[in-house]
Amino acid sequence: MPRKKNKPDSDLLRAARDVFLEDGIAASTRKIAEHAGVSEGVLFQRFGSKQTLFFEAMRLPPADFKAAVDRSQRAKTVLEGTVILALAGLDYLRSIMPQVLLVLTHPGRRDLFRRHGDGSHDLLFEAFGLNSMLNGFFLQKVNAKMLPDRDYPVLTSILLATLLTRAFHEQMGIDDPAEAETWIVDIVRTLVQPLETD
Repeated sequence: MPRKKNKPDSDLLRAARDVFLEDGIAASTRKIAEHAGVSEGVLFQRFGSKQTLFFEAMRLPPADFKAAVDRSQRAKTVLEGTVILALAGLDYLRSIMPQVLLVLTHPGRRDLFRRHGDGSHDLLFEAFGLNSMLNGFFLQKVNAKMLPDRDYPVLTSILLATLLTRAFHEQMGIDDPAEAETWIVDIVRTLVQPLETD
């Protein structure tokens, strides 16, 4: 069967992501090309190198938190709204964790990170939407006098670190995803309830 050169980059990247997630960073470009239905030459024409193909394929998917944000706005308490957002955040972190772990194992990641002075890069840009969502929610509650006007970004950071740890633990088989909702309610209660104002 002849291979097509005119496949869109998105199809090639999806195929590469599938193979990298299955075989790790040592995945062969031959297998990626076969999975994509193109020649290896097409991969190198489009992306230049296996490393570039890897990092392009491992870009995080955009998060869609609109439904969770809408539900959190209807919540009667900061606690309830935070639980809604934390559950949505954990679902997103679960979905990207295999990609994040694979990127962290790639030796070329250090050079990629160094090229951006703030220690970040656009590969992980979509994950910052979770931070923005939580900060926006907490700031809104500060403005509504439902939370005190102090260090709500710290609250966001602690919650994000906790959710990231949970997603990592689930990926490693340490924590059971079926127990996550109860765990999140307990975590959020511990973090948020003492701060809620009447």
